[in-house]
Amino acid sequence: LKAVGFEINPAINAAELERFSAEFGAAPAFPDVRALLDLRLLAQVGCISNSDMVHQHDVQRTLNFPWDLCLTVDQMRSWKPQSTAWDFALHHVQKNLGIEKSQWLHVSAFTFFDLEPCRQRGIQTCFIPRPGGGSAREAEITSPDLVVSDLFDLVSRLQQAKDGPWRYRVMATCADENIVRNFLHWMRYEHGADLLKITGCSEFRAFQTSPLEVHCEYIFATRHALDRYLGGAAKDLRAK
Repeated sequence: LKAVGFEINPAINAAELERFSAEFGAAPAFPDVRALLDLRLLAQVGCISNSDMVHQHDVQRTLNFPWDLCLTVDQMRSWKPQSTAWDFALHHVQKNLGIEKSQWLHVSAFTFFDLEPCRQRGIQTCFIPRPGGGSAREAEITSPDLVVSDLFDLVSRLQQAKDGPWRYRVMATCADENIVRNFLHWMRYEHGADLLKITGCSEFRAFQTSPLEVHCEYIFATRHALDRYLGGAAKDLRAK
């Protein structure tokens, strides 16, 4: 990475070059990675990367999101798109995780490194645009099974296809910190208990995201269960 950084910008100073090479995995994430939390409600989520495991640990800390599967050059002993890397990945996913090709959707912005090798092996593919990735024209030639605008779009499509589960979010801004404490207590021990009695509501959580903000989440098994709650019990619970 130091060599690459210097080649891209020969005028880069030593401190910047060191930060680029040592903290590559801690670079800011794309805004839509928040959708990964919802994606984990729908499927196992993994990463097959040309980076090493050290950088992947940094990535997972940055995302605050653990992969269900993480394969890097440390295990594959070769780089994508080489056949040895992809054959290792396919064998590992099928034999060690019990996931067949028909259950695997590989999402990538890179046609040469990911989508084309997957297509050749019968793995379903999804193109997602990213800066530095393949062009829309390249993706069209590769003929992916799915094209999405971002990870939020991917989650929405999978939710519709599987009919859930659905995450319903509420953000509350309080006037002062005393109200935050009282509101959190009420949400967790009164409102939350009422919600979990609602048919189709499988999880509830409330947590503080800033000194005056509270984030609440409800998980419903299906869209029908969420709509039934919003059109019925929600009115009485909001009044309460």
